[in-house]
Amino acid sequence: MKSLELTYPSYTKKAITFTIDDGRLETDKRMIEILKPHGIKGTFNLCRSNDVSPEEYREIYEGFEIANHCKEHPNCFSDDTEYKLSEDEFDKEEADPEYIYKHPTKDGMFYYRRAVGWRLITDPVNYVRLIDECHEELEEIFGKGSVNSFVWPFGEQKSKAVVEHIKMRGYYGIRKTGCLSDSTAFAPPADWFAWSYNATHSNLVEVAELYDAYHDDGELKMFSFGVHSVDFERFEKWGELQVFADKFGTRPNDFWYATVGEIYHYTEAAKRLSIVGGYVKNESDIALYALSSGEKMTIPPHSTIKL
Repeated sequence: MKSLELTYPSYTKKAITFTIDDGRLETDKRMIEILKPHGIKGTFNLCRSNDVSPEEYREIYEGFEIANHCKEHPNCFSDDTEYKLSEDEFDKEEADPEYIYKHPTKDGMFYYRRAVGWRLITDPVNYVRLIDECHEELEEIFGKGSVNSFVWPFGEQKSKAVVEHIKMRGYYGIRKTGCLSDSTAFAPPADWFAWSYNATHSNLVEVAELYDAYHDDGELKMFSFGVHSVDFERFEKWGELQVFADKFGTRPNDFWYATVGEIYHYTEAAKRLSIVGGYVKNESDIALYALSSGEKMTIPPHSTIKL
């Protein structure tokens, strides 16, 4: 019987993507100008519509996936933390970091202290409202059904109610914050509701080189980088991004360039592929790709093919 090696649509086993937060238009546009000519795709995680028209917004992010990053970009109260509310008016210079302070104009929002300074935080009920409002606003711009995943502001939150709401909304996953490098052997996420990226502006080329050289163990691989386009500006790393694009872009025989969502849907569909009695069966809704004894083959959705 012929052997079968599952691949991505490009008949490679390695995918490249990115996951970029916040919707900083100027630096997002510069990032796109560097990556798009090399065919590199990914996902932009937006929390605000900025002062541009829906038409301009769509033009900027054309060809990329859009994810929900929560309106107002707040943190959420954790289930395992007690918060002490100060009755004082918030003053950044005088505020006690042991307390949270009511926002003067935004109902249900509070200031709390983080290592990077004072930031917004709110309760799970209000957080869910902001998630849903962001979802609706983004889909008004990019189209109904276009926003299908969520990214935590400030990393992983610890509110079970919020996580359950996100799952109930039908999102395919939730991304947290944390650079994995090659610690997972570049495997696609085992848990798409708590996944993270492999590299940032600080180690992008270094980790991509590890990925490029990573041995073929027969499994599909995934490399993703994040987490803010403005980091390339702040830390003067645009040259690093250009090196990455030049070295790892425009190589369709080596990499499948895809959005996070495309990789999710493909790897989930691949789990439904089975081989029985010399026949390969694709029970998913999308075409799957493979090498059969070295020859390229396509397995249409809901089909059975003899090897």
